[in-house]
Amino acid sequence: MITRLRVDLASATPEFGLFCQRILPWSGDAPEPPFGAMALWVEPGGRSGVDYHTQEEIILGLSGSGIVHMDGHEDEPFSAGDMLVLPPRHRHVVSNPGSERLAFLDLYWPVHEIPDEEPS
Repeated sequence: MITRLRVDLASATPEFGLFCQRILPWSGDAPEPPFGAMALWVEPGGRSGVDYHTQEEIILGLSGSGIVHMDGHEDEPFSAGDMLVLPPRHRHVVSNPGSERLAFLDLYWPVHEIPDEEPS
């Protein structure tokens, strides 16, 4: 059976300093998928909170443009159609220095974090 999900800012809630629509895993009786997915939006001039986790992560730009700032010293710009692969265990922030809203899809796996101590 095919499941249709729609990426829609109207379904997003404030989270991580931006707007987040959790897509996978979804609620209900379906088995948990092997990865998680979120659609995220950052307003012009906005930025996410600092994130750190043990999961692998992919960012796929949908519209607008942004910058991923990793560990305070590596900046990687991206825009619609770009895919960034972020390694686990690195602090990162997504910012939108542009004049239009940034939208991106975030995929991560495994769904649940592996216990780890964040470096101080």
